[in-house]
Amino acid sequence: MRLRLPRFARNDRQRPFMSLRGAPRRSNLSNAAVSPTWFKIAALLLLALASIWGFARQVNYALTPRFTYINMLHDIQQRMAASGVEQPLILGWIAHNISLETGVPALNSKYGTQDIAWKMWAYHPNFYIALGPETPERDQIEAAGGQLELLATYDVLGNYYAGRPVYFYRLKGP
Repeated sequence: MRLRLPRFARNDRQRPFMSLRGAPRRSNLSNAAVSPTWFKIAALLLLALASIWGFARQVNYALTPRFTYINMLHDIQQRMAASGVEQPLILGWIAHNISLETGVPALNSKYGTQDIAWKMWAYHPNFYIALGPETPERDQIEAAGGQLELLATYDVLGNYYAGRPVYFYRLKGP
């Protein structure tokens, strides 16, 4: 003897649910133009292309080195030597990086207990280096009576700091 289940308890695969009008109801996925497997394939293909593109950029970067930072350091060192200043001192937010490579003493313009006017009065820096043409430190230097003469601009490391080049000035202070 076979046990018959009521109509609502039967397996959906054996017999589709009936709509109110009597026609079988279809699921939304079977009516879709693109099946879920195509989405997975497209996502994997996009991921593979992005990975290949990133790998190709890394290989290109490794095979074609650009020594922009080192070139900037050598140029700054040559300009300071040609200026005739006996004891050069660089003022600026990134001056400590240049000091590590060139050996020239540096004074940070952003950090410290005193403002730039006091640092200029106490230390008499000869050069100023800035990231970008307009900086708050530059305005403070000019307000303290310092005169800036642009010596060079550098496109360093692809300008990863929001596309701002490095500006190197000769600083003549009060």
